[in-house]
Amino acid sequence: MSEPAADADPSFVLFDPADAPARLYTAPIAHRIARTDAEAAAMQGWAGEELARGREVALFAAFEAARALAGLPLAHAPVTPLVEGLSFAQATMLDGGGAVDAWLVRQLAALGGADAPAGLAGWRRGIIEAGYGAALARIAAYLAAGDTYQIDYTFPLHARAFGHPLALYRALRQRQPTAYRCLAYLGGDGATPGNLGGPSLHPSQSSRPVRASGRWVLSLSPELFFTLQPGGHIAARPMKGTAPRQTDPIQDAQAAAWLGADPKNRAENLMILDLLRNDLGRVAVPGSVQVPRRFTVEPYPRVWQMTSSVQAELAPQVGWPALWAALFPCGSVVGAPKHRSMQIIGELEPAARGLYTGAIGWLQPAPANANAARPGSPQAVRGVFSVAIRTLEIDDRLRRGTRAARLGLGSGVVADSDPKAEWAECLLKARFVTGLDPGLGLIETFAARWPEQRAHIAPHLARLVRSARYFGFRFDRRALLEQLARAHAALPATAAWPWSHRTRIELRHDGSYHLSTALLADLPRHEGRVQVLLADTLLDHAALDPDDLFLRHKTTHRARYDAAWKAAEARGAFDALFFNTRGELCEGGRSSVFVKLAGRWYTPPLRCGLLPGVARAALLTNATLGAAERIITRADLLAAEDLLLSNALRGALPAQLEVGPPSLPRPQHPRHLAPLARETNGRPA
Repeated sequence: MSEPAADADPSFVLFDPADAPARLYTAPIAHRIARTDAEAAAMQGWAGEELARGREVALFAAFEAARALAGLPLAHAPVTPLVEGLSFAQATMLDGGGAVDAWLVRQLAALGGADAPAGLAGWRRGIIEAGYGAALARIAAYLAAGDTYQIDYTFPLHARAFGHPLALYRALRQRQPTAYRCLAYLGGDGATPGNLGGPSLHPSQSSRPVRASGRWVLSLSPELFFTLQPGGHIAARPMKGTAPRQTDPIQDAQAAAWLGADPKNRAENLMILDLLRNDLGRVAVPGSVQVPRRFTVEPYPRVWQMTSSVQAELAPQVGWPALWAALFPCGSVVGAPKHRSMQIIGELEPAARGLYTGAIGWLQPAPANANAARPGSPQAVRGVFSVAIRTLEIDDRLRRGTRAARLGLGSGVVADSDPKAEWAECLLKARFVTGLDPGLGLIETFAARWPEQRAHIAPHLARLVRSARYFGFRFDRRALLEQLARAHAALPATAAWPWSHRTRIELRHDGSYHLSTALLADLPRHEGRVQVLLADTLLDHAALDPDDLFLRHKTTHRARYDAAWKAAEARGAFDALFFNTRGELCEGGRSSVFVKLAGRWYTPPLRCGLLPGVARAALLTNATLGAAERIITRADLLAAEDLLLSNALRGALPAQLEVGPPSLPRPQHPRHLAPLARETNGRPA
């Protein structure tokens, strides 16, 4: 069990309820990470000791910790620590509706990423639907045999997180006004959040390398596990029963009424309520367990959820080991009976759950003399723990500009469950992240060669489809083709057709799009060549990160590129060329580049950090040109025998490099694109 020194630990925890002041914990005094059964069991005593010292404690318990506490073998290798605990002097309270958002904005501004997009892409399911159905068939056999009455069956979704996790959490919290939100960076071992690109989040941040398990936790949980009040009052609110929200108010009210009256959902909820009553009865004063509310239907942004409430008074002799052994994990995410259900879960689920369906919470010592309970005991604290559902775990290590992200999904399976309906319910629960708009659009720009050469736009649409799938954009290809045909039919015929007009498509996350056409201006040329400059003579911070995700997709997140070519245009040039941080040539702000060396044409490979351009691909397959890929240095560029720029608007352009000093001041802020001549907005049906 590791416990790094306080001055080396940048970890922080933000408990961010939608209906109460937030608690921000920074600069941990102690940080413990339990990776073995024995360490997980010892964590309970450690938390009590820290509370007895007057410190506040934050705990993150993985679902697999329950197997350790119950004496069950681990069915899968843990994907996260079993338990992670941090102690702090006290919390900083962020009160008022905008306090947390203001704090997030300040942190992002300090990191230089306040306006950068953030989201999740490249989603992969941890099980296919057929495998899910097979697992539910085996659960049905256990149910028929009487082994269990309900199993909460889960599986993971995997994705790549882009942008800063702080920005991603900021976007998610705006969509999910839930009562048990939490944002945490758990660096441990002195790990520093990776790729911050700016000032430290915390005074204690060090330059020690990131450990393998450094992770972000972004939890938007709506489910209470339990609350504790001084004197031993404990309350829980199990959640079981889901129905999708509807856009029509009348239909939405009908969905809520249906959920509240549905026999299946009520039976599942009652089963878990009885399980929680039984769990609390093991540690409560006899006769103190009460159920103040049953079958309450609560609204959330995308689903209705059914909850019930149960409360009790803890017996004076109950300590932390007995409390956790009785309650953890919450019965709503296991099944009934709990022990046998956990055995079946270990047999059937495809992977370890990690923090998903575990517990996240904080504990605060009660004021001195508030009651006669032993300091640090469950009867002498205030605290709130959530069930860790709707929870993203993000590895802090960057790979090709993104971080590995994991989201657990599940539902309660009973004898009359329909596998297809359960599968749909799981995917519905993921919509809070899979439906997140990352704050960017996908774009394609090409010459208006329609309908004579319809195949001309096929590679553009293929690239658009690839990016749309990766980022989770809706896309109706047929509707867009029909709109393109109408837009191009309305263009005036000119002597220069078809190269006289450009077409630009911007696809939005919801599947709507903006289609525009405009007349192309003539290019200034010198002896038949366009001029090209170097971006690092025009802009500060011009070097590209070859791992930047947005270099591989054509998106509206391209302010640096637009600033470069516009600065070049203001100096009479067509474009400006970028190098990456390794000193390798990449591309221009609006063109690909080909360099002739020793009698042969070369272009940079995609791994240098550049867009897979349509015109670039066409030139690479041009037998007459005979071009190939290779690393091109600055020295190579300066010694080039010839130079070509290319894009889908202009084709191949002979170019001349100008390397003299810029004649105009560098732009401080990118300018916006000028309005286009003809615009059409569309939303596919």
